Amino acid sequence: MRTTESLRLSELTATQGLCKHALTGDAPAGKLCANCYDCAKCEYDQMLEDTRHVVRARIQSALLLKAA
Repeated sequence: MRTTESLRLSELTATQGLCKHALTGDAPAGKLCANCYDCAKCEYDQMLEDTRHVVRARIQSALLLKAA
């Protein structure tokens, strides 16, 4: 079942077919959605969700080192 977010994204980007992560800058600018905005079934979306906490931790560590 598609979520409200996926339905909204499909309406907003139907002509372009852009991945939601391309719209937020988390993926290459021209990345297209191959799953009709059903992000729950998308391997790319899952990979980004799984690694997002690692990236945030690295950014926080770098900021703390810079401030010290």
